[in-house]
Amino acid sequence: MVDLTAKLIKPNKNSRMLGSNLDGTEDMHIIIDMPFPLSARECVVRRSVEVGEETCWIITRTHPGKDARSVRKNPLRVMSTVDIGGYYMEAVGGERTRVTYMVGCDLKGVFALDWIARRAAPQNLK
Repeated sequence: MVDLTAKLIKPNKNSRMLGSNLDGTEDMHIIIDMPFPLSARECVVRRSVEVGEETCWIITRTHPGKDARSVRKNPLRVMSTVDIGGYYMEAVGGERTRVTYMVGCDLKGVFALDWIARRAAPQNLK
């Protein structure tokens, strides 16, 4: 379970750490790739990780005081919100772990506008 937790909390190509907070939470900028013709979504989330002997929680929510517009690099991305999301892991026995993933989010955006934005954007912005 410890190895799985370490892998899940490690930033990847679509996320980067923005910093740690005094209460033990971390702020992350996340980019969510979407299938064509939708534009990618992005948000800034605050993540909390709680690891116990038999269980582990990784809980994320949209950062209430920071907007992804201040850290984004691509003007075509749509801002999304994560109401609640994360993982609950519990040791089942031996090397086995039961993982429950939950997410409640609003991807925002409009399909037709995403498509128009991609078609109308200059090639150097894509």
